[in-house]
Amino acid sequence: MGAPTAQTQRMSMEDWLERFSEAPFDYIDGHLIHWLPSPAGTSHTANLLRDALIEAEEKGKLGLAYIGVVLVYLDEDLIRTCLTPNLIFISHEREKAFRDQYPHNWKILPLMAVPELAVEVISPTTAIPM
Repeated sequence: MGAPTAQTQRMSMEDWLERFSEAPFDYIDGHLIHWLPSPAGTSHTANLLRDALIEAEEKGKLGLAYIGVVLVYLDEDLIRTCLTPNLIFISHEREKAFRDQYPHNWKILPLMAVPELAVEVISPTTAIPM
């Protein structure tokens, strides 16, 4: 058995909504990582990938491609991790399950579902200081 690990700090949805509206950020292992502007090449690459996914989606009707959607992972109704990859692809089934779980407010919440694909285009602004 491994050594016990420290419990990751968590955040309430209300606190997240308030703080995120002030300045967007990712939340990893209890650390706020404020967003920096994306270079043009990052947005261009994400858009090329999105266009390819949309073309594939139109043929197979498999799901939806999103740019810049916020993903949140909960642990006992508290936010454990909040990430915003450049691009995600989520099946219609998973997106519908999320909408069905939060029928009255899903449009104002971050996406609380696991996408089939998440892409982060690496650039100088995505480096996390260690």
